[in-house]
Amino acid sequence: AELDNPESLRARVFAGVRRMIEARASHPAFSPYAGQEIPEAPPGLFLTVRNAADGRKVLCLTNVTADPISYSLPASDGSEWKPLAGFPGATGGVVSLPPFGVSWVAAA
Repeated sequence: AELDNPESLRARVFAGVRRMIEARASHPAFSPYAGQEIPEAPPGLFLTVRNAADGRKVLCLTNVTADPISYSLPASDGSEWKPLAGFPGATGGVVSLPPFGVSWVAAA
């Protein structure tokens, strides 16, 4: 019954987990055989770069603080960073994350 109410905490958590599963299934950088890097990041931000065997990559950003964080995306071999379905994207090359927010962007 709680999942029927899209404003309930359980429904919001379920929708977020579903979005993450769908995004992971849609991109080869989330293969269990894909490479992974943990680059330097500003305090309060956790970054992971996933590298698919075909060269495509996904940057996963997680704000681990109770404050909003903005992050300038790195250059990506001339590619543009595009948000994976349902995740916030970048405006002018900057991703803005709310407290405890998450974004996954792919080099396109």
